[in-house]
Amino acid sequence: MTDTDTKTGPFGRLAKALIGAGLEGLGVAVGGPAGALVANTVTNRVAAAIGVDAVPDTVAAAIEQDPETARERLAVLELEAAELEFGAVQAREVGETMRIEAASGDPIQRWWRPAFAFVLVLQIAAIATTVIYDLAVGDGARLVALGDADVMIV
Repeated sequence: MTDTDTKTGPFGRLAKALIGAGLEGLGVAVGGPAGALVANTVTNRVAAAIGVDAVPDTVAAAIEQDPETARERLAVLELEAAELEFGAVQAREVGETMRIEAASGDPIQRWWRPAFAFVLVLQIAAIATTVIYDLAVGDGARLVALGDADVMIV
């Protein structure tokens, strides 16, 4: 029996089995908004942890058969799944903020990121030029000064 209909896809049964075993983070990672990006990776990691083939239905069946053992073996993956979900939410939020800034009528709000990037590129170019010049000349004094100033740069 497989759960590969158009509503849940090939990972639907696996997501339900993970959630049913109390592994909500992994279930959401497989079946949630980031599922398309991480489902294969999560399936492979879960399969390796519980010792079965990395086929979604096979993994789901093993979890459904012994959810307690699965929960014990997958505790670390559960934490990693929560971190993945947090990263996906954070990326969406940052993207939304950047879209709002780009559409803003305020020139400062619209241009501060590109201006910051331009200044950063200039700083990196200046540091690279200093390093290359000092290596070519063989003096080393500028490199020592640059090393002493790294606290200000960071």
